[in-house]
Amino acid sequence: MDHSENLAAIALLQDKPHILGIRAEKRFLLLRECEGYLGRQKERLGPKFRKVKAITEYCDENGISPQTFYRWYAFYKTKGIEGLLPGYKRRGSPYRSMILPLIEEIVEEAEPHKGYMAGFQQLKTKCTDHGVKLPNYATFLRLVKAEGLSDCFTHSHPVSIPEPGKVEDQRKTPKVEAPYIPDEPGWMRITNKKAFNVAICKYNLILPFLDPALNLKEKKKLFQEITEKLHFALPGVAFKISPGTLYRLIASFKREGFEALVPQYFTRKERRRSNDHTHVQLTIDPKNPLAVLGEIREIIKAHPLIPSETKSVSVRLLDESISSINSAVARYKPLGIAPPLTKEEIALLEAHRLGPSVKYRMKAMTILMANKNRTMLEIMAETDRPLSTIYRWLQKFKDERTEFIVQKRHSPAQKLLKQDRKTRIVDILHASPSLYGINRTSWSYPTLTQAYNQLYNDKVSESIVGRALKTIGYSWRRARKVLTSKDPQYREKVDRVLAVLQNLQEGEAFFFIDEAGPYQVRKWGGKSLTLGEDVQTVPQFQKPKGRVMLIGALEAVTNQMTWAWIENKGVQTICTFLTLLHEKYAAFAKLFLTWDALSSHRSKTVSKLIDKMNSDARNGIGPSIEIVPLPNNSQFLNVIESVFSGMKKAVVHNSDYQLAEEMRVAIAKHFESRNAFFKENPKRAGNKIWDKQFFDLDRIKGGVFKRM
Repeated sequence: MDHSENLAAIALLQDKPHILGIRAEKRFLLLRECEGYLGRQKERLGPKFRKVKAITEYCDENGISPQTFYRWYAFYKTKGIEGLLPGYKRRGSPYRSMILPLIEEIVEEAEPHKGYMAGFQQLKTKCTDHGVKLPNYATFLRLVKAEGLSDCFTHSHPVSIPEPGKVEDQRKTPKVEAPYIPDEPGWMRITNKKAFNVAICKYNLILPFLDPALNLKEKKKLFQEITEKLHFALPGVAFKISPGTLYRLIASFKREGFEALVPQYFTRKERRRSNDHTHVQLTIDPKNPLAVLGEIREIIKAHPLIPSETKSVSVRLLDESISSINSAVARYKPLGIAPPLTKEEIALLEAHRLGPSVKYRMKAMTILMANKNRTMLEIMAETDRPLSTIYRWLQKFKDERTEFIVQKRHSPAQKLLKQDRKTRIVDILHASPSLYGINRTSWSYPTLTQAYNQLYNDKVSESIVGRALKTIGYSWRRARKVLTSKDPQYREKVDRVLAVLQNLQEGEAFFFIDEAGPYQVRKWGGKSLTLGEDVQTVPQFQKPKGRVMLIGALEAVTNQMTWAWIENKGVQTICTFLTLLHEKYAAFAKLFLTWDALSSHRSKTVSKLIDKMNSDARNGIGPSIEIVPLPNNSQFLNVIESVFSGMKKAVVHNSDYQLAEEMRVAIAKHFESRNAFFKENPKRAGNKIWDKQFFDLDRIKGGVFKRM
């Protein structure tokens, strides 16, 4: 997305409150910037690029939680840039449509300037009268600020004037200042022209709000106009004022007057110079900066005005400091080569300095810099080598001269042998270990080395085998398990399911049907919070106290679950459940059912029952039934599987029911609470199956699909 498209997307926030639009715009720009970051990382890393790792690194750099970033991305994909609006505006909560009118009633009915907490208490009473859920105090403040109503809740009380002849008790009645409503600015004498211009600009911004005849609607409109457009305090200096700053300016002006609008420009005071100070100019040598400590010591020692006690203590401390850093000072001393390099040696070292080997380049550069009397720190910075390595190279050069730096080039025979090793190792790798007398199903570095040394006279080590395979491109990877379907009509059946789902009409319902269980009534294990090294134990062999089996149907649009307890997965069980489903949804015109390829689902008895229901539907009795079968071995497409999985983690794992009835009650309560939740928070069943962009059959070859 280019810059013009970014501006077009941000333009959709113009009609939103400023305090919300700023945060949504910031989140949108972070998402756009992340796309560019991922593209650069993918181009730089190539096959080693991992999207999740790159997003985590990007979130760490920008101080964002990865979970929060993924949530922003999901809202943006589903609702666009408006989905990034914070708080109640984004989630579609009824606060804005139901709570805001009650707040406006409080502002119109009661006297203004009563304070936020007093207004929140009145809102609590009104919510109770209207049967509306009360928001928390933070949400109330966001609503008030977003709508420009903060000025109606700020504290300001008139001064109470006692009657003549009556004196009030000042200890019980605190003094309250009267609201400041100026007739004219009351200019102060401001000598700083820049400060005066800024104060005048602030005064012009808040002046319209000082009119007592201005009603609430006009204030809100005026407030929005001022916070959205640019203002000019000084020539060429444009700025926008935030809602919080505008509220603060109005409140400060009412409380303190024009003086509150004048910015405070502090000037640095000149320090007084006394005659008992001595000013000395020191020159610091970049090659030996710590040598200046010795000059300071001599100045203090020779200065006549410094008291003897102070002089002795200062000299002693400087001597201790200089002696403690002698090793560090040595790094600043110029080095040298004895005897100096000859022209032939310099030419040889220059050739190595420009050669292909990094190691020999650094060695040659060290000797050449030492010959030019460079310091140890300069050599360390240039070669990026530690102090011990530099000393070792200089000592070897002193003993061997240029012999220690001669490159040891591999002969052509050695290069050919390396290439033959790679070919032999790959040939062994492509064969089975059993052919070489090794009782393993896969190769490892020790077994490859063993087979190579048995087969060839050229002995190699495990490190040589590992380096050879790494240069070729081999690496260790774990096999990945995937769900696949070998149904020859896989694509046609999936296209049919998606077409029905994405084209449901009013009066039609789509059901995912499957059986669950049997679940034995025994002590179950599972994941749980434990303290320290405590481990929950479950007996391996248990005598079951019963079993529970059920059949369920998940309605795709309303996400409602219908279930029944069964004893088996036979034909009669399927017919009974279809009759129950047909009666429960009798008001619908058509029911679509999708299930797996179980033999009882394809029985003649079930087909006859469906034909009878369709015949009754043509006569106006109940809905018609249409079966939309799933491909073979494609349980990953049946959304109800995830519902059963969540139920099992919630009420079956970590359980120890004594009776089958106890487990049935727990499972029923789980489904009832789930149905109640999705009635209050409508959401379609399935996470990606409704979206063609995410459910891409070309990308998901063979039906590889993990999460619905």
